[in-house]
Amino acid sequence: MREDAGLTQDAAARMLERAAASLSAYENGKTAVKPRDLEQILQRYGLPADSTEFKRLMALSRRKDAAPWMSRYREDEEPNDFGYAALEAEAVRRSAYEASLVPGLLQTPEYARAIYKVFQGVVPMAGGLDRGVELRMARQRRLSEDPKLEMSWLISEKALHLSLGGEAVMQHQWKHVLDVTEAPHLRLRVLPFKGGATPLMHGSFSILEFEEGMKIVAVFELHQAIFLDDEPVLCMYEAAFSQAEQIALSEIESRALIKRVVFGA
Repeated sequence: MREDAGLTQDAAARMLERAAASLSAYENGKTAVKPRDLEQILQRYGLPADSTEFKRLMALSRRKDAAPWMSRYREDEEPNDFGYAALEAEAVRRSAYEASLVPGLLQTPEYARAIYKVFQGVVPMAGGLDRGVELRMARQRRLSEDPKLEMSWLISEKALHLSLGGEAVMQHQWKHVLDVTEAPHLRLRVLPFKGGATPLMHGSFSILEFEEGMKIVAVFELHQAIFLDDEPVLCMYEAAFSQAEQIALSEIESRALIKRVVFGA
């Protein structure tokens, strides 16, 4: 947004009468910005007060920290990763599609570690592999602590066949998935290979919904999550998810497929 306004960080700091280091901390997600300060910054950057983006950012700044435990991970994680985890911790409803892997909130430590090892040396890991796994496990607490949370996962059948960490890790992982998704507020369905093509072929994403009615789509790329909130884009992802649901196996059928593929049952 600052760059869209044609300002360097130093120029923006002078205009806002703030230290460049403070502005950098805001932009990198290292320091939370107070609503009053954010309003001034957005106004000076020329963002209209009646715009969707202005309202979205102000709503985020006014929201109390729903997960105070996350503060200890702020310094150890890439800003984009921490930003997504913070939004995820506050969403009341989430609809997510995973193209290749077990969803992060359902991963075991061993499976998550195997994933991190694949990306080690390719994708930046500010806090290292162990810290990344620790944060991923901490994010999962909400599944059992907040029964009001509504989660709907669609996963490609590919995730059942993609081996990470060996047979024992995979069997433990899918047993964990089956156990966790017995909860009525946690729904997981599989898109089978035989189901045909869907608009979800282009990659993984999550639709996050918040108490005040705000929605955000997080589209996952190799090195970051891209956050989108334009109404037409939101509608497109919701329509794609809804269309894929028509093809996906039922929850009962999905569990049967997992047992057959992973356990030979």
